[in-house]
Amino acid sequence: MGGTGALVRGLAGLIESLGGALRYCAEVQRILDEGGRAVGVRLTTGETIDADIVVSNADSAWTYRHLIAPEHRRKWTDARTERSRYSMGLFVWYFGTSRTCDDVAHHTILLGPRYRGLIADIFDRKVVADDFSL
Repeated sequence: MGGTGALVRGLAGLIESLGGALRYCAEVQRILDEGGRAVGVRLTTGETIDADIVVSNADSAWTYRHLIAPEHRRKWTDARTERSRYSMGLFVWYFGTSRTCDDVAHHTILLGPRYRGLIADIFDRKVVADDFSL
């Protein structure tokens, strides 16, 4: 098994085996652009890191609004990111057992009987109910 942690370790190992380097606790201030192409990042420390590929793990609105300079965003302007509607995020709860549960598929999502009502609570009434789904 190994779960998500094994996936992360595998990706990190792949990056390192191909000569890439991983940086931890390094906050990105800006994704750098040349000719419409991401070419690296500038950290909040002022350090610049050149890159062939830049991948943002932040949500798209944050990436466009805060990490890409406005002059490099024709479509995703500040106004567009502000008026767009976004879906809810996901809280992931990991747990382990000492036995196999053959009747439960990997990455199972359990939706309670009031699922549609919960969606209406969140998006229409702007509240998070006490009986949320798992």
